[in-house]
Amino acid sequence: MEAQEPLLMSVVAQQKEDYKGVDVRNPGSVQKFGGFKPSALTLGDKVRAVSDFISGAIAHHVLSQDWVKLFDLKQLEMDVVYFLWIIHLHLISRRAASVPVTSWSHRRHVLDELFHSMQLSWDQTAESVMGRPPLTRIREFVKDMYYVVAIGLEEALSHEGPGGDFAILSVLMRLIPLPRPEDLPMYTYYAIVHYIRFHIALLDRTDDEMVLKGNFHFVSPLDPIIARPYDEVALDEVIRGWTVQQQQAEREANGSK
Repeated sequence: MEAQEPLLMSVVAQQKEDYKGVDVRNPGSVQKFGGFKPSALTLGDKVRAVSDFISGAIAHHVLSQDWVKLFDLKQLEMDVVYFLWIIHLHLISRRAASVPVTSWSHRRHVLDELFHSMQLSWDQTAESVMGRPPLTRIREFVKDMYYVVAIGLEEALSHEGPGGDFAILSVLMRLIPLPRPEDLPMYTYYAIVHYIRFHIALLDRTDDEMVLKGNFHFVSPLDPIIARPYDEVALDEVIRGWTVQQQQAEREANGSK
């Protein structure tokens, strides 16, 4: 990842431009997106407007085909999609906690609504897949996954340097809901580690006002500003090169005996 200040600030500047004049807490902004056009928003309406705005952006983002390409799969199972959703919710929650309560007095309500939106989406998706209302333990699955992943990720993020990256890598490999997580390309895990680090840095540089309005979005996991594309890294060729060098060294060592 290119952890360069000009690069990060250019992304922040672009997002400011993308959301210029947009504030979903304002009826005028709501009208731009169609649908319900109230003359004024109550406090509860404003909380739901912001949370729905952010939730919709996350839902659209985690369903992107870029994630399918990154994971090198034909499609992502729904629990993997919600695993990604949880990671994004946690990144937002970490940043939200740094906004002074005097500026965002109802941030807890917004975060609660974000979680509720994810839970409701999970319930509806599970029912559509099974063709009937899911059992309680299935309905509670994404809630349990959220707590486990959030705690594990937050603990990993408390470490700095290469050790911290390995801690995040460990969380991803241990907790991703796949039957055989070891079958995923290692590059996928490293790319997600870079993705998480990049967006932590990006959100840290995003103005409080943009955060509390939901005026930000996540960059594609395949964007080269996150990590170099796999075909450019050519890890397999590097590994084969090491193998050839090792074999040559062994032959030379045996010939000298």
